[in-house]
Amino acid sequence: EEAASAGVTFLTAWIGVIEYAKLSAGETLAEIGVGGVGGAAIQLAKYRGAQAIAIGRGTDTSDIKADVVLSTVGGEMFETALKMANPRGRVIVISPGKQPRVSFELVAFYRNELQLFGVDSLHRDLTAAAETLRELAAAFDSGALLPPTVSKVFPLEQAEDAYRLVASGANGRVVLKPWDML
Repeated sequence: EEAASAGVTFLTAWIGVIEYAKLSAGETLAEIGVGGVGGAAIQLAKYRGAQAIAIGRGTDTSDIKADVVLSTVGGEMFETALKMANPRGRVIVISPGKQPRVSFELVAFYRNELQLFGVDSLHRDLTAAAETLRELAAAFDSGALLPPTVSKVFPLEQAEDAYRLVASGANGRVVLKPWDML
C-alpha cells in the first residue's frame, strides 16, 4: 500500500526536480503548494544535499529566492514562482491549477536566463517509470525517503467512493487495491 502511494508522487517530483531541473547539492528548492508531489520533491532535495523551502498558502514570498522553484498549484502562483527564481533558475509546473492561462514579463524571464519546465508523468512509459522507482528503492529501504501517508485503502469495486474521497480533498493518499493480497 505504501509503495502504491509513492509511485506517482515521487516519479513526478523526480522527473521535474532531478531530471529536468537537475537540482544538485548546495542548491535551493522552493516548493509552492505542499502536497504529495511537493512533499516528495522536498524529500528528494534533502536526499540530494540541497536545501528545501515549503511555501504554503499565505506565505510571504517577497524575500524567498531559489535555484529551482516547483509549483504544484499552477497558474495562480506562476508569476510568484518566476520572481522567486534566482538568475539562471529553473521553474517547474506540474498542474495548471484553477488558472490554466498565464502571461508574464518576457524581459525579466530572458534577462535572468530562466528555464521553464512542464511535467506530466503520464507521458513516462512503464519501463522508464520502473527504472526510476528502482533507483529510489534503496533510499526508501534505508528510510532516507518516506512514502506518503496512506489515509484509506479501497477495494477496486469501490473505486467511485475512492474518487469521491480524493475529490473532497482528503489528506493522505487514497489507494485502490485490485484484489485481496493473500
